[in-house]
Amino acid sequence: MNKSLKLFLCSTSLLLGSALSTISLVSCNNGQANVSKEIESFKLSLESKNESIFVGKTDRLVVSEVNPKGSEGFYTFLTSDKELASVSEEGIVTALKQGTVTLSAKEKNGALSEIIVSITEGEEDFSLISPSGAPTLAIYDTISSKKGAETTTQVTQIPLALKGGTYNYVVFDSISALKLINANSADYTYQMMLTGGNFHLAGFNTNEQPKTGDKIVTFGQNLVPDLAFRTAYPELFVESNLPNIQYVNSVTDAVPILKTGLYQGSPINYCFIAQPALFSVMSWNNNDQDTTNDVYDIQNLNDKINQMTNGKFDFIPQAAIFIKNDYLFSKPTYAENFLNDVKNQMRNARGADLNAVVASMEKISTIQNEQAAIYGFNENIVKALQGNNANQFGIMDPDEPVSLDQINDFLTTINYK
Repeated sequence: MNKSLKLFLCSTSLLLGSALSTISLVSCNNGQANVSKEIESFKLSLESKNESIFVGKTDRLVVSEVNPKGSEGFYTFLTSDKELASVSEEGIVTALKQGTVTLSAKEKNGALSEIIVSITEGEEDFSLISPSGAPTLAIYDTISSKKGAETTTQVTQIPLALKGGTYNYVVFDSISALKLINANSADYTYQMMLTGGNFHLAGFNTNEQPKTGDKIVTFGQNLVPDLAFRTAYPELFVESNLPNIQYVNSVTDAVPILKTGLYQGSPINYCFIAQPALFSVMSWNNNDQDTTNDVYDIQNLNDKINQMTNGKFDFIPQAAIFIKNDYLFSKPTYAENFLNDVKNQMRNARGADLNAVVASMEKISTIQNEQAAIYGFNENIVKALQGNNANQFGIMDPDEPVSLDQINDFLTTINYK
C-alpha cells in the first residue's frame, strides 16, 4: 500500500510543472540529489575589502552572500567606464585613470549587484635627480622645497639612474637621454626642454672676432655644443686650421685655461666655455690691476645660431626633464601639476621674478658657497646673468615648448650622427 502511494505521488507531481518536479525529485530520491535554485540576490565587493584602487594597481571582484544560500551562479563582470577601470572575465579589475567608476556583476538569470569604486593616485612618491649647474635654475624651488629632489656634480651617475629607473623624474642632457630611450635602455618619456644653450666664445685679452690661425681651446669633441660651435664658425674648422684648435674634456677643464690664457704652457686667444663658468672667470680676471689678462664675452652661441639659421633656432638642445613611464601612467595628475609648477619656475628664472628665485635659494642657505654646493652657482650670479632679461643661463621659454621633431631638425642642421 505504501509503495503504491509513493508511486502515485511521484507520477502526479511530474504533471504539475518544473517547480513541483524539482521538489518531487528530491522526495523520490530520499534527499540524495540537490538541484540549485535560481539566484535571487548576492553581494559584490573587492577582494581587498577596500573601496578604492590606486591607478596602475589591480584587485578582484568577489561574489558573496548568495541567496538562496548554497546556489551556484554564472556571472558577467562589467565596468561603467573602460577608461577608468577595466575588468576581466574572471573579475580582475585594473585601475587605469583617476575617477569614480561603478563595477557590477550580473548573474545569468538576471540578478545584479553593483559597487562604486574610487580610482586614486595615492601618495605622490616624488623623486628627482638633476646635474648641478644651469638646469637647476629652471627648477630652483623644486631643489629647495621638494622632498626627494637631489642634485649631483657626478654627472656619470645620471645615465645609470636612467637605465635603472631609480628616480621618477630625471633632468639630463636631452640628446644623451633620448639615445638611451631610443635604444630601449631607459623607460622614460621626454617632457620638455629646460635649458637651451648657455655657451659663449670668450677672448683672452682680445675683444675681436676670431680668425683663421688664432689659438682656440674648446671642450667635448663631437658632442652637441661642439658640433653647434663648428656649424656656427665653419671658417675656423677648415682642415688647415685644426692644429690651432685644442680640446679638453669639459667646461670645468676649460676654466683654468681661460683664467691663465695658457694651454699646456702655450698662449691661447679664445676659449669656448659655458655660463656661469665664464662669469666666474671674468669676475676673477677683470677685477685686478692687470689688464693684460682681461676676458671678453665675444659671442653668445645662441645668437650666432639664430643668425645662421635665419631665426629658425635660437637654442642648442641641452637639459630636459624626463618622467619614468610607469610613474607617468600611475600618477598623471601629480606629473601634470609638477610640470606646470616647473613652467612657473622657468618664467621666474628667465627674469619675471628673480626675487622669488633668490628667496628659494636662501631656503638652502644664505651663504653663497653653500648655495653653490647645491645649485652650482650662487644668488649673485643669478642676478648678474639673468637680470634685465639677459637670460645667459639659457632657460627655455616654457610657453614655447621644444618638440622632439624640433630637436631632430636641429641635430640635422649641425650634422649630428
